[in-house]
Amino acid sequence: MLLSGEIIVSGEKLGKDEVKIVKELCPKVPTMEAASEGELNVILDTVIYPEFQREGVLREISNRVQQLRKNLKLKAIDDIDVYYAFTATPTTDDGKLLYDVFVNDKSELEKVLKSALFQYSGPAEKNGTTNGEAMGEEREEGFVGEKEQDIYGTKFWLKLVRADARRTT
Repeated sequence: MLLSGEIIVSGEKLGKDEVKIVKELCPKVPTMEAASEGELNVILDTVIYPEFQREGVLREISNRVQQLRKNLKLKAIDDIDVYYAFTATPTTDDGKLLYDVFVNDKSELEKVLKSALFQYSGPAEKNGTTNGEAMGEEREEGFVGEKEQDIYGTKFWLKLVRADARRTT
C-alpha cells in the first residue's frame, strides 16, 4: 500500500483514495493514553506507581532543601544538618506519603541531601522565613535559617543548622 498506493482486500483492489488508515489503541485501556503524528506513535502508561510516587516526593523534598540553601546563600561545600517539623498531622493521602517518606526513607533522603536529617518541634516564630539575626533573637549555635514549606497542600518546616555545631555539642 505504501509503495504502490493500492491494496487488495478480499479480491478487490482499493486505491489510496478509498482507504483510510486509523491508528488507535484497541481495546481502549483506561490507564493508557495514545497519540500519533505522521509515522510517530506514542503510548503512555498513566498509572501512578507507588515507587515512582515516593521517588517524586523525595525529589520534591530535595528541591525544597536546595532552594532554601540557595536563599540562605549557602555554598555547596557548606556542611549542614536538615531539620523538619510538620505543623499538623497530615490527613490527606499525599500528606501521609510525605510524612512517611521523611520517616521511613530517611537514609535515602540523607544520601540525596548529603546531610543528616532530624525531626524537631518547629520554629518559635511562624512567619515565613525566620533568621536569628533578622529577628534579633537568640538561636541555637550554628542556626542558618528555616522556612515553612508546602508540598501537596501539606505544610511543614525545614530548618538548616551548620553540621559542625552538632559535632561540638
